[in-house]
Amino acid sequence: MRAEPYQSSRRRSIGEIVAVVATGLVFLFFENVLNLKLPFLALCIAGWSIYIGLRVVRDRRVLREWGFRKDTLRASAAACGI
Repeated sequence: MRAEPYQSSRRRSIGEIVAVVATGLVFLFFENVLNLKLPFLALCIAGWSIYIGLRVVRDRRVLREWGFRKDTLRASAAACGI
């Protein structure tokens, strides 16, 4: 048995968590020290969108792992009042 996919997945998950926490910390710096909230938010939206897009292009199954599933869409849309 090969442990590489699990290790790769685990490493990616840890990296993603670190990136999210770092984004939050850097946001506080840009907002409170540099007073550049809007440019930072624009950069973050672009950066995270590119990352998500690349992950989906490489493996569409990641959408299901993240909870974007057709089988639960109707129930969740009804719960949101859409």
